[in-house]
Amino acid sequence: MAGDPQFRLHRPAGGGAPRVSASGDIDLHNVEALQRPILGASADSPALVVDLTAVTYCDSATLSALLAAARTTQLTLVVPQGGTTHRLITLTGLNRVADVVAQ
Repeated sequence: MAGDPQFRLHRPAGGGAPRVSASGDIDLHNVEALQRPILGASADSPALVVDLTAVTYCDSATLSALLAAARTTQLTLVVPQGGTTHRLITLTGLNRVADVVAQ
């Protein structure tokens, strides 16, 4: 199914911020699967990049998980320019506590 979520954690070999890549639909039923790599990465690094460019749907549980991450690490969110995820992050003010890179 196209909306099935996938979450991957990548730690750059030369250092730098770990990157969590997410794809598919993220909602209350599977947000914990996103939180696991975020918590693991943020425990070891002061900065974290979460790539949401392949996310097809996210709800308030997703935004809450990202907000929690922004409280404990320097969070950068990569989102599709003008997409739904970008609009949600802007409308909710998450862009005020996390850096947002629109691609």
